[in-house]
Amino acid sequence: AEITAPISGTVTEVFVKVGDLIQNSTALLSIGDLDTMILQADVNENDIGQIAIGQKATVTAAGYPDMPLPGTVTLIDMRGSVSGNVTTFKAAIEVPNRDHLLMWAMNADAEVAVLSVKDVLTLPASAVKATGSGTGTVTILDGGEPVSWEVQLGTTDGSRYEIVGGLAEGDEVVVVKKAAAAATTSGAGQQGGLPGGSFGILMGGPR
Repeated sequence: AEITAPISGTVTEVFVKVGDLIQNSTALLSIGDLDTMILQADVNENDIGQIAIGQKATVTAAGYPDMPLPGTVTLIDMRGSVSGNVTTFKAAIEVPNRDHLLMWAMNADAEVAVLSVKDVLTLPASAVKATGSGTGTVTILDGGEPVSWEVQLGTTDGSRYEIVGGLAEGDEVVVVKKAAAAATTSGAGQQGGLPGGSFGILMGGPR
């Protein structure tokens, strides 16, 4: 007899063998679309508020640590799970797999870009002392003498601060009390690291 699958894809598992008795309800095999894989990422409850559908992610599979892959958050499970008094939520990250290198149940880590800004003034975090409420101080040179100077801070990725007021491009500031450095215009972003997960099927949630 000829068996026709309702979808196209790759046979990933066969549940019967020659000679088995089957019925109309018997599952014969499993078919998957291996061109696209879904990473089931475990997100801590402290971070889930920053994750949203459509955000871009960078995924690194355990089997290919030197090959980061682009991904997109496509689904967030509204039901969390508790283990050891820690609550986590599943987030689905869709990852292209055109070379079929990724396999089901393969472990991976992901970083999700929760905020992105471009063409802004930034300084190394080592040059800024945050004082709270979006303000901070830096040390500038006034006639060759170091002087504390207040600035207004924007976003930070942990290594650099966005400067939204108090300085202009080209102003000199002291970095780690070693030398003067010019403030530069560059991009700044903020990423949230997910603890990781594995490739497979995710429970239902909002799309």
